[in-house]
Amino acid sequence: MSNFNPPRRLLLGTVGWERADWLAGYYPDDLPPDWRLAYYGNDCDCVFIPGHVWRAADSDLLREQFAQRPSGLRCFVDLGAAQAHECAWLELLDPERDVLLGDAIDEHDGRFARWRADGRDTWRDPRSGACLVLWQALEDDLRAWRRRAEQLDADTRALIIDGDGVGPGRVGELRTLLELLGRA
Repeated sequence: MSNFNPPRRLLLGTVGWERADWLAGYYPDDLPPDWRLAYYGNDCDCVFIPGHVWRAADSDLLREQFAQRPSGLRCFVDLGAAQAHECAWLELLDPERDVLLGDAIDEHDGRFARWRADGRDTWRDPRSGACLVLWQALEDDLRAWRRRAEQLDADTRALIIDGDGVGPGRVGELRTLLELLGRA
């Protein structure tokens, strides 16, 4: 059987997958909490996990959610100034698809790709030059989205959106715009 869903040129996602403002509007009321990450994976290719999220995470719930994670969903974990060995749930991540992000990344656990901060809201793979870009405070105007998309670095491989009113449900709109521009 052939695969009609080729790999995406640009991975799209949001910051986290369980923001309080999404629980009522994005996830079905009867969806068990441990299925949220899998549900999120229906709309998004990747998720950006900031340090405050992984530090405060309920490890049992996180373990259950990651057990349901779709195989194509990539995690970008922002360690910030922390080191990989400080991330208590590192074993839940997949070294083949997940990436550790940080300012100065140690080589404590060499299994994972490590992308370094490259200015504000951008991380870059030092080997390939590929980068992840975080769009914060995203406007509601699609013309503004287009202007931002036209300015993306050619090496951008992942785009994360964040801001008021932005959630996984908006990723489809962004994907359509990027496809029309030949970027996704």
